[in-house]
Amino acid sequence: MREIKFRAKTTVPVDILDDYGLKHDNGWIYGVYLDEFIISGVDEANDEYITINNWCSVNPETVGQYVEILDAYEGDILYGCEKDEIGHLMSSWLGQVKYNESRGRIMIYDIYEGDWYEVDDYMADEVIGNVIDNPEIVEVKE
Repeated sequence: MREIKFRAKTTVPVDILDDYGLKHDNGWIYGVYLDEFIISGVDEANDEYITINNWCSVNPETVGQYVEILDAYEGDILYGCEKDEIGHLMSSWLGQVKYNESRGRIMIYDIYEGDWYEVDDYMADEVIGNVIDNPEIVEVKE
């Protein structure tokens, strides 16, 4: 069974996260999302109670689900390119991992073309940022 993971930007200052020894990546917290909190780890659980290892409040506007096939999170910006046999650039694209409301699933929104692509049809070379920390990448194309 696949693990369902999330990430979100914390509402707690980074220095406080460091003081408490909470793992983060420049304010990004990873784990399970529940009611504006990211929970990471369960110490003990049974039918009567659960003891959570760590939890942290997050900004719900920044929550993104992990997409295993892309090794990326919702909100990430992907770069891809196609080169000819001697290495010359033929085309390139930018795509945002995004939930498509009308289709009811996470897809890739092509920032240049304005089209939607299925996750398994989109060939990305790397994650170059995300819409929270790097909004300028998306704003330039809109």
